[in-house]
Amino acid sequence: MKTMPNPINKILNMKASKVEIDKNIDIYHRYQRLKKMLNVYDRQQRSKNITNLLKINDPTISLGNFFKIEGLDPKEDIDDYRIYKKMFDVTIEENPEIQLADVTSKDTRNLLADIMNQLDKNKQISTKDLEFIAVIEGYGLYNAIAEIEKGEEREAVKMKYGLVEEMLQKGEKRKARFDNTVAKTAFDCINKDDENNCTYLIAAVLEIGIGDASQTFTNFDKKLIRKREEKTEITDECLLVNPKKPDFYVIESYTKSIDNYVPSQENTARVKNLVNSYLAKINKYNEERENEERIYRQKHGGRPSPLFIKELEEYKRQKNKKQESIKRRNEEQREA
Repeated sequence: MKTMPNPINKILNMKASKVEIDKNIDIYHRYQRLKKMLNVYDRQQRSKNITNLLKINDPTISLGNFFKIEGLDPKEDIDDYRIYKKMFDVTIEENPEIQLADVTSKDTRNLLADIMNQLDKNKQISTKDLEFIAVIEGYGLYNAIAEIEKGEEREAVKMKYGLVEEMLQKGEKRKARFDNTVAKTAFDCINKDDENNCTYLIAAVLEIGIGDASQTFTNFDKKLIRKREEKTEITDECLLVNPKKPDFYVIESYTKSIDNYVPSQENTARVKNLVNSYLAKINKYNEERENEERIYRQKHGGRPSPLFIKELEEYKRQKNKKQESIKRRNEEQREA
């Protein structure tokens, strides 16, 4: 399955504190090492089956060769691998239904966090800490589901993102379960634009909270899902530069307070009332600000207010700054 392009660059450019970015980089490297060890382990397990079945000794089927495939050193990394192997053996024996290679599953992330914590007791992490890893590693999965839902041909999409049918079906089943929760009902109350649809899809497919999926968009500040439409350009013709928007964490707090997402008519009605009341306050705030701007322009020959001009100039400054940053990164990548 294809992962997100240039993940290290995206982590380094997160809109987060240096401490958080450093922590995420460390977690990412720890996960990548675990992933390599798991790949070696899987190859070793499969080679045992082949050797036992065919009764032959193939020199390409060797632990040292598996290490080299993953970019590991057979001499320097063998001791660590023995530790990983013991933990993989125990974890798989106790959880035979879970695939450790599938970090898009929350159940898998629970097990991986436990393994990583046992390997390094000085750097404890939680399942939640691995959610950005799931967004990076699950890039092919949620993009594939998005494109299939838009009518793309299933087999072509699977080939494009390097997906097998089993993993695709698992992601679709998780989304179907999420669609049947009160969280979906609450989310439907929001006027969903393309970015919100992407947020919802990532939350559903990767089993991440809607608020956390939204924060991932804010942090990575990238088009995580392909074919997103560009946002409407802000100009002098608009009445509002920075409209107040719904906070997904607030929406999620309503859904989490209701019997662990139990879908019932009473709970659904309660969620709708809470969310509609919350959204009504936001809409009222935006409408009042637009009305103030409209009245000002009527009194001043159609000229925008000083507040609008100030916000528009800041919007353009931030947009230019972002474009320059993207241009610099692209140039650096080309030179590298």
